[in-house]
Amino acid sequence: MLLKKLTLVDVGTYAGQQDFDLAPRIKYGAKRPIILFGGLNGTGKTTFLTAVRLALYGRQSLDVTPTQKEYEEYLLELIHRPRHLLVKAKQASVALVFEHARMGERATYNVVRFWEERGKGAEERLVIYRDDATEAYLSDEQAQSFLNQLVPPGVAQFFFFDGEKISSLAKDDSDAVLADAIKRLLGLDLVDRLNSDLNVFMRSHRASLGDKKLREEIDLHETALAAAEELSGLLGKKRNALEEQRTLATENFHNKKAELSSQGGAWSVNRSEREAELDRLREKRLRHEEALREGLNGLGVFALAPNACRRAIATLTAAEGQLDIETVKRAVTTRADELIDVLTKAISIGAKDQSTLAATVDAWVSGFDVGVSEAEKKVSLGSADIRQVRNALEGQVRIEHQTLKAEFQQARTTLEQEEKIQDQLAHAPSDDSIKAAFEAVTVAAQKLGGIEVERRMLIEEQRKVLWQSIELVRKLKKLEEKLVSEGGVERGHLAAESTQELIAEFKVSAAQHKCELLRQHFVKAFKRLARKDDIVRDAHIDAETFQVTLKDGSGRDVAKKRLSAGEKQIYSIAMLEALAKTSGRNLPVIIDTPLGRLDSKHRTKLVESYFPVASHQVIVLSTDTEVDSKFYDDLMNKISHAYHLSFDEDSGSTEVKPGYFWRNTAEVH
Repeated sequence: MLLKKLTLVDVGTYAGQQDFDLAPRIKYGAKRPIILFGGLNGTGKTTFLTAVRLALYGRQSLDVTPTQKEYEEYLLELIHRPRHLLVKAKQASVALVFEHARMGERATYNVVRFWEERGKGAEERLVIYRDDATEAYLSDEQAQSFLNQLVPPGVAQFFFFDGEKISSLAKDDSDAVLADAIKRLLGLDLVDRLNSDLNVFMRSHRASLGDKKLREEIDLHETALAAAEELSGLLGKKRNALEEQRTLATENFHNKKAELSSQGGAWSVNRSEREAELDRLREKRLRHEEALREGLNGLGVFALAPNACRRAIATLTAAEGQLDIETVKRAVTTRADELIDVLTKAISIGAKDQSTLAATVDAWVSGFDVGVSEAEKKVSLGSADIRQVRNALEGQVRIEHQTLKAEFQQARTTLEQEEKIQDQLAHAPSDDSIKAAFEAVTVAAQKLGGIEVERRMLIEEQRKVLWQSIELVRKLKKLEEKLVSEGGVERGHLAAESTQELIAEFKVSAAQHKCELLRQHFVKAFKRLARKDDIVRDAHIDAETFQVTLKDGSGRDVAKKRLSAGEKQIYSIAMLEALAKTSGRNLPVIIDTPLGRLDSKHRTKLVESYFPVASHQVIVLSTDTEVDSKFYDDLMNKISHAYHLSFDEDSGSTEVKPGYFWRNTAEVH
């Protein structure tokens, strides 16, 4: 497909008729794929993308399919309402001209969708003209069906996307958004529709076969199963929407917390509670300090001088030993004369030998005299007292030391807690200064909590519906087996059942094949777009849950939460490119404000490695801070032409000029 021209008549900020030439031009012998739109926020860039989607898909172009009334209100809001004019426009239109090759035949189609205000609603018409014919080729429902077959809406979202699509994929930690995209890519909705049509076929044939009561029972179970499957689909869509709301609510909650913190909210306390806590801690510390003083009035004081305590114990031990020696000496001296008499009589010696014996015994007794240190001389205690003092120094002082140490640690910890609270009180902002920020955090937390509660209830409801469906399928299988055994099934019915089994196998096989193809395209795109130091080197996509597991260079799993904000944006763009290539469609790419959250290095990679090769036709809608002068110069040889969108406050409409911000018409062309 090649987009050639878009015409807007009174759409959004565009007043009157505005024509955009979208066909890439050839310059210096080479086709340049990029058509660049430049405009500040609010000048109509998103309206341009909306118009292309609307031209092709009408009601299906919206992210969430609205009711007919909501869609008509949406169309009325799109009609341009100029300022200072008495006569307001009551109708608007979008016309998209494109070339498309189908079955080897190339044709040009002009899709015109226009709507008009009728009472409180809007009346819409769709007409398609082919080539240069003046008569309509198709109109309304037939025209929409033709466009859906030409470029399925589920596929187009990978080619025509904006910053919100990138952001939703980047924040999609549960992969719910990606799973929905892959299902659309695989066309599983068409497969499910075929499966449903086969059920209708079998039900209609069964009505004239077999036992009537059995047929009615089968019909009841099939109706219940169809209702359960429909409910399951609705719950799935609701959960996908809820997951997006949850992601946004989580981000909003963290943003509000950051705002509160920036205003001093991190120091915010309940002052009365903190002051009461401070008084309690002060009383606790004083109790510990009193216990320390009491402990130091007794034996605990010796714990402060452990070396002196050890020396005192050594002196007491030595003094006790000296007392023992003196006791022995007194005993020996007392009985020395008795020993001499006993020996004299025992060995019958004379007076001369008796004198020698006495001198020998006296010399032996004198050997009990030992030197006494000055410290030992100062110990004027008895043996019992020495033992009592030494035991106290060796045992009780150690116990007192442990008690004092624990009391001191408690006192110091309590003092630190006091200082922390005093610091909080000193830094805490007044309640009035952060009231609004605190209330915003509370509201954000309540909203997130409400979503979490709704999500849990929804998951539980999905679980119940799933078990109900399983039970119905089990009962249906038994009933159908009974119908077969009674000969109530013909050949066509069996063929339909076989087809359903084949469809189930096809869904599994197609999912596995597409997921592997998607993985290859994603890895290739991510490596091309990411910086060299980015951590993702491979990926795995589960063919049943469609969850993506990123891998680093060593094959280890990489949580998406570990990616930086820029890496998540690159991940999203790489995944969108991979989805587009996996679709097998050769379509243009329209991308609105793609660089908003990227750092300079990732922006450079995107400009150099994505825009020039994304497709044969790339329409970029950018602000002057995204594709700035440097990036414009880098893309110069790939830009076909450019448009500058500027909003006129006086008229309330967008003015369209050839060129790009600082580049005039001559420079661009």
